[in-house]
Amino acid sequence: MNNRESALKSIVNFLGSGEKYLILNGTNQYKKHPLVLAAVIFAAPPNSVILFRVNHKTHIKDLLSSVINLSNNPQPGKPIKVDGKNLYVDTINPSSWGKTPRKIDYAIIYPIDSLNSKTGDENLSDVKNRDPQKIFLVTWTDNKDMSWTDGYNPTIVTYDAEEEDPDYHNRVASLNKDVEAEKISGLPDYAKNVSSSLLVNILCRNCSKSRWAKLNKPFPGFDKLKSAEFGEYTATCLVCGYTAHDNYNWGRK
Repeated sequence: MNNRESALKSIVNFLGSGEKYLILNGTNQYKKHPLVLAAVIFAAPPNSVILFRVNHKTHIKDLLSSVINLSNNPQPGKPIKVDGKNLYVDTINPSSWGKTPRKIDYAIIYPIDSLNSKTGDENLSDVKNRDPQKIFLVTWTDNKDMSWTDGYNPTIVTYDAEEEDPDYHNRVASLNKDVEAEKISGLPDYAKNVSSSLLVNILCRNCSKSRWAKLNKPFPGFDKLKSAEFGEYTATCLVCGYTAHDNYNWGRK
């Protein structure tokens, strides 16, 4: 069963492994990020720098309150001393990133439901550049398209509420049955019948203009797409059939 004990054991194992990315999902919506926070704070060596990145600054105090006693809502750039560790907070909005340390040891991003392939890669690129040992991506409700995370080859850990509250677990699980695929807005008619997971925008050499094209396999996120070896990903123009291989030039809008 994907209960607290099994999730915590997996997180502890991950902290001692050579892996860098972990996704914590599951139906226990409000207890996942506290589990990760508590585990990281406990395991991190003294003076470690931990970055907690959230979707909006007004939520920070509430999100931390189950782990840390706070009198005021923390602000980006101001460290919180916890058990000899330095906890910093910022948000998924890039305007807050310059206020937090350029070198960190651990990063926790919550909830990743607020991110899509573009903003997700932007956030992870920023976090990676801070050279953390471990990066945790935590979901709230698992009914969004998270396929953009596949390119990071994360360890997947699930923490469900089934054992603690079966009725609650079933309600949340019912929401997760139909995953909401990431939508691309403003598509021309010729691209509307193709799954969004297979769409990229290319500069078609035959059409001599920007065109929507179909990938040979699902979009993995910009980070993996742009770093992939030549030929791993191809994109076929949906107008003329031209096949592009210059994956470093493709977009999604």
